[in-house]
Amino acid sequence: GLNFRDVLNVLGMYPGDPGAPGGDFAGMVAAVGAGVEDFKVGDRVFGIAMGSLEAYAEAHPCHIRHMPPDMTFAAAASLPVLMTTVHRGLVELAGICRGQRVLVHAGAGGIGLTAIHYAQKLECEVVATVGSAEKQEYVKSLGVRMIASSRDAEAFRGSMDEYGPVDVVLNSLSGDFRSHSLAALKMGGHFCEIGKRDIWSHEEVAQLRPD
Repeated sequence: GLNFRDVLNVLGMYPGDPGAPGGDFAGMVAAVGAGVEDFKVGDRVFGIAMGSLEAYAEAHPCHIRHMPPDMTFAAAASLPVLMTTVHRGLVELAGICRGQRVLVHAGAGGIGLTAIHYAQKLECEVVATVGSAEKQEYVKSLGVRMIASSRDAEAFRGSMDEYGPVDVVLNSLSGDFRSHSLAALKMGGHFCEIGKRDIWSHEEVAQLRPD
């Protein structure tokens, strides 16, 4: 699978050491280590393994799962990092629950679409940002009623003033979008940062949101 992280990696734009390209994968087990009981040679599996753009990759058993019988390798390879990122942010950290309002930035992207489906499955209300009219129509077709701009920060702020506060923000944008998103967050809400540019320190966030 090809993730946006891999693009940043090969362009030399990823902060820190990203390691070898590749994270998402789907394939067949070629060998198993001592003590591995849940997988055998020939199993169709998918998961996360660093350097998985190579023909062979080594994965920890905790990081892989058996593929559903009706799922293609291409579909399976597109899921692991997206699903684990969204689950970690929205469920494990933010603990979203029924009736909450969740702001999902870049709603038509891979993470955004995954987050929308996750939130809807948990019966949350979704506010999404998108960057074009075509993406807006697509996100609307998924049942999202509140949509704002991911390109014009002032237009985004105006939309949020209209929609009202949110319980959780899944943020991937920078600049004024971050400050406007923090301002739209309810007291005691959760701000999940998954962006890689212009990351704020704890002190910078506390200046705007001491809660």
